[in-house]
Amino acid sequence: MFLGKVKVKGSGLQVTLEDGTDMDSEANVNNYLVHEQHVFKVVNELYISGAEAVAINGQRLNHDSYIICNGPVITIDGHQHPAPFIISAIGDPDVLGASLDLPGGIKEQLVNENIIFTVEKQKNIIFDPIIGG
Repeated sequence: MFLGKVKVKGSGLQVTLEDGTDMDSEANVNNYLVHEQHVFKVVNELYISGAEAVAINGQRLNHDSYIICNGPVITIDGHQHPAPFIISAIGDPDVLGASLDLPGGIKEQLVNENIIFTVEKQKNIIFDPIIGG
């Protein structure tokens, strides 16, 4: 399951990270964009909190996945994805949500970095196995 070799389904969370919009004309646009480190923070927190499987914009992550910032997009395992970044995780939605919403935690950090952060509980998330994984 953690290696991406089998289909998994269950309840969980969907976290959406969007570029900030409240930018004044003299602000550095890079301070309002979602970067790979923002995605990493969310993904790592989800795994630490017990997520059984994670996908970004529908692309399932496995044990050797990589994420690289490539201008206005991120590259995940060689596939480019534009913002917004939708991070889906299978696991206990209450535990996963609570871990992201701790005071001083990931959600607060990203909102302070001008990222639009939304979380939704999901009842039925399905991830297919990774082909060749």
